[in-house]
Amino acid sequence: MEALQLITEMSSQEAMDSLISAAKDQGIELHYTPGSHEDLALFCFLNQPNLFHTEYARSLVRNYRGFSFYWGSHAQKRSFPEISDGTITALQSELDDWFASNNRLRNCRVYLFPQGHRVSIVIKYGKPLKREFKMKDGETGSVFYNPQCHDLLIYNCDSDDVSVRISSKKKGQIEEFLRCVGKHIFGNEGYFSEQKKFSLEKLRDVDNAAHNFATTDGVEDVKLVEIHYDWGGETEIRKSGNLLNTLIRKNGQESTKRAAINFAKFSVKFEGVKKARPIDIRAGNRATFSRDEDFLVVEDWITDQGLVEPRTSKQEAAQYVEYAREAASA
Repeated sequence: MEALQLITEMSSQEAMDSLISAAKDQGIELHYTPGSHEDLALFCFLNQPNLFHTEYARSLVRNYRGFSFYWGSHAQKRSFPEISDGTITALQSELDDWFASNNRLRNCRVYLFPQGHRVSIVIKYGKPLKREFKMKDGETGSVFYNPQCHDLLIYNCDSDDVSVRISSKKKGQIEEFLRCVGKHIFGNEGYFSEQKKFSLEKLRDVDNAAHNFATTDGVEDVKLVEIHYDWGGETEIRKSGNLLNTLIRKNGQESTKRAAINFAKFSVKFEGVKKARPIDIRAGNRATFSRDEDFLVVEDWITDQGLVEPRTSKQEAAQYVEYAREAASA
């Protein structure tokens, strides 16, 4: 039953393309008679199990939506470090210690998937033990199991930042992932200690009906469809199919400057896609969008629109500390 379920889940056009592409990248020849998507999935399951299960793990994180973002401490473009099998083993071992101490299963697995100037880091592990009722021969029983989970980190070599998506709300889990990845891959367990924060204040600069939000390759059209103003505890919510004129009018009101913009939703039409998709941005370090396949374009679009707070360089931070010390001494 498990084999049939796995093969069924890997029998889509997208899964077939990923299996063929990964096989070519790894120099694996798939000696099978071309047929249906199911034929290829079955062949790989039986003859190339490592390829099959790796691509299956990749497929499970494609629909992750909400990400938290963190700056790397290098603060500039860099290459992704060379990773050995020993490095992955050490990373898995340290993650296992945290999982075991938090009622999760040991023997996690870490996969790396390079894609251009980004590298996806997938962490597979077992969640805490779960009990469900079952029926057999008319009798009630119980099934105990550890649900399988895949969490995702995506590192951007160009901007030296990482986005993180985890499936649980366990306190400290993101921080532990960042610490272990920083330690074993980047040689510094505090490498990702600074949050990458979004700011919607740039929307206050919009002052004409010809304003164009679609300024990134791969994005055909963008409409602002929802915006939240925080008036010191009271939230004003504006919704419409296109709020551009409303935004311009609000920006022209002196009183609106006293309200913080803490949420905005955009409807984005990507090139080659028939239906527009939503992108939610909250003031802070989280962004939500409908499909993980959109991630690469979405991140570039957010940066291009100036919706990211500028990071403080280490040199500037050090100077600020020195000035503070001088003032305190005086």
